[in-house]
Amino acid sequence: MPILTIGVAAATGTLHSPEHGWAGEVLTYLVLFALIALTASLWEETTWSGFVQLRLMDRHGLLVGSMLTVIPFGLIHLPLAFEADGWTGTTWSEAFVNWAFLLGALPFFRYVIGLLLVDTHGSVLAAAMLHASFNASGALSVVPDGWQYVPALVILAGLVTVHRRLSGRSLVNADVDPATELRRQRAS
Repeated sequence: MPILTIGVAAATGTLHSPEHGWAGEVLTYLVLFALIALTASLWEETTWSGFVQLRLMDRHGLLVGSMLTVIPFGLIHLPLAFEADGWTGTTWSEAFVNWAFLLGALPFFRYVIGLLLVDTHGSVLAAAMLHASFNASGALSVVPDGWQYVPALVILAGLVTVHRRLSGRSLVNADVDPATELRRQRAS
């Protein structure tokens, strides 16, 4: 995520020079990543990946289960539009722009998380690390506008989807538990 985010910033001409050099930027990213992982993402993905998304994917498949997870996950993140300037300091147009980015990114985010859950047989830790990396990438000082991590996520989803397709794996139906997939194959 950080490399793709920096790549998007470079491609769009929005990449800023790091104030404390690239080593300082890498160190800041790693510290943010660790703090976000320990204080938010691990706990958040325990619920969203470990409880909600895994169950929805088991019932509805990878794609539909991931998209169904977007709805409550998105609703609970709507107040983040007011995080920087508060309720009174944020205009409605700023909130709508923030929500547009959020709602545009979430289907890609939950789908990549779903693919990760399938490929790691349900590792909530892996999902939390991706979530922390996504959030820490948006906070890089070299991308102060903070939007570059959203197209980076879309690119990541595309790359993972192409890799999965070239590997002959399904993009819409996949089971986290290999035993469940084997039972379904035998039943059909």
